[in-house]
Amino acid sequence: MSGGEIQGQLIPSNAEEQQRCHNMGITDLNKVFYMDDFCGGDDAIFAATGVTDGELLKGVQFKGSKATTQTVVMRAKSGTVRFIDGQHSLTKKPDLVMQPE
Repeated sequence: MSGGEIQGQLIPSNAEEQQRCHNMGITDLNKVFYMDDFCGGDDAIFAATGVTDGELLKGVQFKGSKATTQTVVMRAKSGTVRFIDGQHSLTKKPDLVMQPE
Protein backbone atom coordinates (compact mmCIF):
# COMPACT_ATOMS: atom_id res chain seq x y z
CA MET A 1 0.00 0.00 0.00
CA SER A 2 1.23 3.47 -0.76
CA GLY A 3 -0.06 6.91 -1.48
CA GLY A 4 -2.99 8.64 0.08
CA GLU A 5 -3.36 11.82 2.06
CA ILE A 6 -5.13 13.02 5.14
CA GLN A 7 -6.04 16.60 5.96
CA GLY A 8 -7.53 18.18 9.03
CA GLN A 9 -8.48 21.50 10.52
CA LEU A 10 -9.13 22.46 14.12
CA ILE A 11 -12.53 24.03 14.60
CA PRO A 12 -12.89 25.02 18.26
CA SER A 13 -16.50 25.27 19.37
CA ASN A 14 -15.98 27.65 22.28
CA ALA A 15 -13.50 30.03 23.91
CA GLU A 16 -12.06 27.27 26.12
CA GLU A 17 -11.14 25.18 23.07
CA GLN A 18 -9.67 28.26 21.36
CA GLN A 19 -7.50 28.86 24.44
CA ARG A 20 -6.40 25.22 24.40
CA CYS A 21 -5.27 25.60 20.77
CA HIS A 22 -3.36 28.75 21.69
CA ASN A 23 -1.73 26.96 24.66
CA MET A 24 -0.50 24.26 22.25
CA GLY A 25 1.06 26.94 20.04
CA ILE A 26 -1.61 26.85 17.33
CA THR A 27 -2.43 30.45 16.55
CA ASP A 28 -3.82 30.15 12.99
CA LEU A 29 -7.18 28.41 13.38
CA ASN A 30 -7.75 28.57 9.60
CA LYS A 31 -4.67 26.43 8.91
CA VAL A 32 -5.25 23.17 7.07
CA PHE A 33 -2.98 20.45 8.44
CA TYR A 34 -1.55 17.86 6.06
CA MET A 35 -0.12 14.40 6.68
CA ASP A 36 3.42 15.69 7.24
CA ASP A 37 2.06 18.07 9.90
CA PHE A 38 0.59 15.10 11.78
CA CYS A 39 3.54 12.79 11.30
CA GLY A 40 6.62 14.00 9.46
CA GLY A 41 8.87 10.94 9.65
CA ASP A 42 8.80 7.26 8.83
CA ASP A 43 8.59 6.15 12.48
CA ALA A 44 4.80 5.99 12.51
CA ILE A 45 2.29 3.29 13.33
CA PHE A 46 -1.33 3.31 12.21
CA ALA A 47 -4.00 1.05 13.70
CA ALA A 48 -7.71 0.74 12.95
CA THR A 49 -10.38 -1.65 14.21
CA GLY A 50 -13.57 -2.25 12.25
CA VAL A 51 -16.81 -1.21 13.92
CA THR A 52 -19.10 -2.02 10.99
CA ASP A 53 -18.25 -4.19 7.97
CA GLY A 54 -16.23 -2.37 5.33
CA GLU A 55 -13.93 -2.92 2.37
CA LEU A 56 -10.84 -3.46 4.54
CA LEU A 57 -12.10 -4.76 7.87
CA LYS A 58 -14.99 -6.75 9.28
CA GLY A 59 -17.09 -5.05 11.92
CA VAL A 60 -17.67 -6.25 15.47
CA GLN A 61 -19.52 -9.57 15.55
CA PHE A 62 -21.38 -10.68 18.68
CA LYS A 63 -21.63 -14.47 19.12
CA GLY A 64 -23.14 -15.53 22.43
CA SER A 65 -20.78 -14.58 25.23
CA LYS A 66 -18.01 -13.52 22.83
CA ALA A 67 -17.34 -10.72 20.41
CA THR A 68 -14.87 -10.78 17.53
CA THR A 69 -13.02 -7.82 16.05
CA GLN A 70 -10.64 -7.30 13.16
CA THR A 71 -7.79 -4.79 13.33
CA VAL A 72 -5.13 -3.67 10.85
CA VAL A 73 -1.78 -2.33 12.10
CA MET A 74 0.68 -0.70 9.69
CA ARG A 75 4.25 0.36 10.44
CA ALA A 76 5.75 2.93 8.07
CA LYS A 77 9.42 2.26 8.87
CA SER A 78 9.34 -1.45 7.99
CA GLY A 79 6.34 -1.49 5.64
CA THR A 80 4.77 -4.18 7.81
CA VAL A 81 1.00 -4.66 7.60
CA ARG A 82 -0.67 -6.95 10.14
CA PHE A 83 -4.26 -8.07 10.43
CA ILE A 84 -5.35 -9.12 13.90
CA ASP A 85 -8.46 -11.18 14.61
CA GLY A 86 -9.48 -10.58 18.21
CA GLN A 87 -11.79 -12.67 20.38
CA HIS A 88 -13.22 -10.96 23.45
CA SER A 89 -15.02 -12.62 26.35
CA LEU A 90 -18.08 -10.56 27.20
CA THR A 91 -18.51 -12.39 30.51
CA LYS A 92 -15.25 -10.84 31.72
CA LYS A 93 -16.44 -7.41 30.60
CA PRO A 94 -20.01 -7.28 31.95
CA ASP A 95 -20.40 -3.55 31.24
CA LEU A 96 -20.08 -4.30 27.51
CA VAL A 97 -22.78 -6.95 27.29
CA MET A 98 -25.64 -5.68 25.15
CA GLN A 99 -28.92 -5.75 27.03
CA PRO A 100 -32.14 -6.55 25.13
CA GLU A 101 -34.47 -3.58 24.81
